Amino acid sequence: MGTIRRYANGFRVQIYGGLHPETGKEIRPSRYVVALDNSAGRKKAEAALAQLIVDQAHQPIAPKAQLGTVADLFDRWLASQAHRLSPKTLAEYRRAARLKILPHLGDMRLNDVRVSDLDRLYVTLLVSGGEDGRALAPNSVRRVHIAVSGAFAAAVKWGELEKNPARFASPPSPQSSPIEPPSIEQISATLAHLDQADGPLWRPALFRLAATTGARRSQLLGVRAADIDLDNATLRFTRSVTRTAGQTIVRERTKSGKSYFVSVDAGTVAAIRAQQADQRAAARGAGVTMNPNPFLFDDRKSLTGAAPMSPTL
Repeated sequence: MGTIRRYANGFRVQIYGGLHPETGKEIRPSRYVVALDNSAGRKKAEAALAQLIVDQAHQPIAPKAQLGTVADLFDRWLASQAHRLSPKTLAEYRRAARLKILPHLGDMRLNDVRVSDLDRLYVTLLVSGGEDGRALAPNSVRRVHIAVSGAFAAAVKWGELEKNPARFASPPSPQSSPIEPPSIEQISATLAHLDQADGPLWRPALFRLAATTGARRSQLLGVRAADIDLDNATLRFTRSVTRTAGQTIVRERTKSGKSYFVSVDAGTVAAIRAQQADQRAAARGAGVTMNPNPFLFDDRKSLTGAAPMSPTL
């Protein structure tokens, strides 16, 4: 979500827009929103922040690209996907285009790109496409291929190419790592340690929810007060929180696009009650007003519960 800062008669919203392609300096677009410091004012600021993120997604990644080149295609294709893809996926495609694809293919005319050019690109990335010239993982190279394929498929759809060369290219095969969940004994030992440890109360609440529901981290961080029914020991997952290009993004839906309810045990109910009581006490101590529908796991800097905890914590 970027940042929202309160000023005398409004809010300043700001996001991280990456690095300038020529100067290398950070790009941090911002806007000032005139509004009162209340629920309606904060909603107005959040809406302005969301619009700022959308506007940034439409910024060209190659503003000086010549018409008919691969760079020009990616600019137009990414702009066409801004409202269809999730913010995280769109940011990944933009990053892949800027760092992995356009340095190799950006100046080429669309009709000049051959299957051999794409295969050469994938081999180059596998060998030295990572940070500091290190090897890039096969799955990362395959994601680059997905972006290339999508852009060239759009060129075919738009009548600019007859065939999509990516259809005949040879990206690396997907690789999967075996999932090794912790044992019941390990979970029990961790819960016992968290219950006895002198630390923040969100830790046992978050771990218990993760262990008992199997929900993704993005779903856990998206839980708000209205999603919780402690009297009936149920909880609803209806949104997700992700971190993309330096921004914490709240999406009002889960990855599957569906909301669902889960039941929680007595220990988890107690941990959630303790976390909520700690949130209220911290807000009272700081003299701030809690959001009427706070995130259960919030950004403790503001103490209002209006912003979620960052997924990177």
